[in-house]
Amino acid sequence: MRNKKNNEIRLEIDASILLNADYDRITQVLINIVKNSIQFTDNGLITLRGFQTATDTIIEIEDSGIGISKQAIEEIWERFYKADISRTNTKYGESGIGLSIVKQLIAFHDGTISVRSEEGHGTCFTVTLPRLTAETHN
Repeated sequence: MRNKKNNEIRLEIDASILLNADYDRITQVLINIVKNSIQFTDNGLITLRGFQTATDTIIEIEDSGIGISKQAIEEIWERFYKADISRTNTKYGESGIGLSIVKQLIAFHDGTISVRSEEGHGTCFTVTLPRLTAETHN
């Protein structure tokens, strides 16, 4: 599927994944990260991956956008941080709930979130949540 910015959005998600999470909060997290990927990617690829390991459920949102500087990666989790203050007056606009809240919501689910990025070569956010087991499903 493609969006208005001519990005291809690709889903690579195992349909058998079960997730033990607050539906609204996880949806909020995913929308925020995907929205950021769309905002900072033009004529590129955004891939959402979902898979499980023996102990975890992994969700990755990867884009081929403008990337994040090394300095900004260290600061993006801070409350009210913007990688570029001028973004509020550019085509990139606001960034939704903010990555500090995203990180808190993932922590409330006993999970973690990490990011790897290179300026000009895109960004990948990885959300790791405890895997749903038969014990937690009942």
